[in-house]
Amino acid sequence: MLIVSLSNENRGVKIAFLDFLAAKGGRRRASYGECQDIPVEEEQDTNPDEERRWVAVAENAYGAFIHVAIQRGVLTGVLKCGPMLVASVVLQMIFALELFFALPTINSRKTEICNAQNECYQIMCRIPSSLQIAAISIFIILMLNNVPGMFRHAQISLFTSFQRGTNANDKNIRIPVSRTTRFIIFTIGVLSELATWMCIVISGTNFILTANTVDLVIRSTVAIMFVQNVDEVVFDACCPSEMSSNIASTRYRIVWMTLIPCIPSQKSESVEYFYGLFFHLPFVILTSTTLVLVVRNVPPACVHLLP
Repeated sequence: MLIVSLSNENRGVKIAFLDFLAAKGGRRRASYGECQDIPVEEEQDTNPDEERRWVAVAENAYGAFIHVAIQRGVLTGVLKCGPMLVASVVLQMIFALELFFALPTINSRKTEICNAQNECYQIMCRIPSSLQIAAISIFIILMLNNVPGMFRHAQISLFTSFQRGTNANDKNIRIPVSRTTRFIIFTIGVLSELATWMCIVISGTNFILTANTVDLVIRSTVAIMFVQNVDEVVFDACCPSEMSSNIASTRYRIVWMTLIPCIPSQKSESVEYFYGLFFHLPFVILTSTTLVLVVRNVPPACVHLLP
């Protein structure tokens, strides 16, 4: 009993002495018994940039093909998603090309009509230029919304090497896809979408410029956007629920998070932020205004007097 009391007393004196040193600015070293009560937290990787690199394919016919082709191969992708992809491309191309060739040419819309006062004006000039500028601006803004998705599909097709589930703690699975296979997936899944997108942009712009009436200008803007969404309609109608849920729950790691891959991510994000905030809308409006004014004022101008 005497030995135990002496040991406890010595331990109390030692702790008091250590507290005295700590109060004087010295460094106290905890004893083994005290260290047992100190919780140890493991350092976790909370890098937000790394988490943002994990993206999903778009829920449309093109994204479904890319998803299946990367996981199961091009042949399986063609067998399972080929009908959806072909239907989307064919329908969009038919709408775009038939509309383009059915519309009157811009030169025909510049046919002049003269009145008794020898004032001549073009048929195109019946539509206010402000309405054409507004319609083309809205149309271009809506069409540009598809560009980030195509850029993301290009990265997934050509560069992604890992996939995982929606949970950040899911295991990363390597994707062993050859360069040849990646290029085939890129050609079928990305270039086909880019081709239909360009055809729709050209046909839609021509539709707005050559419309005869004000209400047709407004309806043309809405109608063309329906054609652009055909791939999503086909996906919702034809894609099995199991495949759709698998697409929604799979993430792919991309190389570049931003649309400007050659500069650091922070600078690229700053450029994109200020461009979207201050320059994107003025750039679209300026482009639309320039296009409309050039088309309307190429000689002969909209309204002029006979010589």
